[in-house]
Amino acid sequence: MVPEDLSAEAPPSPQEENPMEAGPPAGPEALSQLFKQVPEIIEYFSYYLNTQVDRAKLSITKFLLGIALGVLGFAMVSALAFISIWLFFSGIANGLSENLNHQTWLGNTMVGGFLLLCIGIVIKVTLVKIKRGSLKRKAKEYERQLHEQQSKFGHSVVEQATAGTEN
Repeated sequence: MVPEDLSAEAPPSPQEENPMEAGPPAGPEALSQLFKQVPEIIEYFSYYLNTQVDRAKLSITKFLLGIALGVLGFAMVSALAFISIWLFFSGIANGLSENLNHQTWLGNTMVGGFLLLCIGIVIKVTLVKIKRGSLKRKAKEYERQLHEQQSKFGHSVVEQATAGTEN
């Protein structure tokens, strides 16, 4: 028997072949491995940030495009409505002018005056409805407050005021 050469390298152990199977490294090895992985982590984080920035830019672009298309659509519909209304009332004015011995100014004035009267009536009715609704909401709010006072204190401010004037 020949003694084994102690200087010869022994075959690597399974832990040395694949260090990850041996468990996480400890001590200086862990710090060394961390420093080796820092560039990779930075690259992954940079990639993540770039995707998030691109996603935000895409969302903003889609939002602005939607607004632009909405404004354009509104402008087109408004222009179409304006032209239609103009042609309609112009036709009425021209028809009146024919019946008024071809006095165009009189037909235009009558139709314009009628339109102004209609607009004034619509504005007045709208303002009255808004005021009436506001007054109703306030009256309900005051009633609710009176009921709360009645339940909390056994009387309301109105009852107290009327009781004070009777004495």
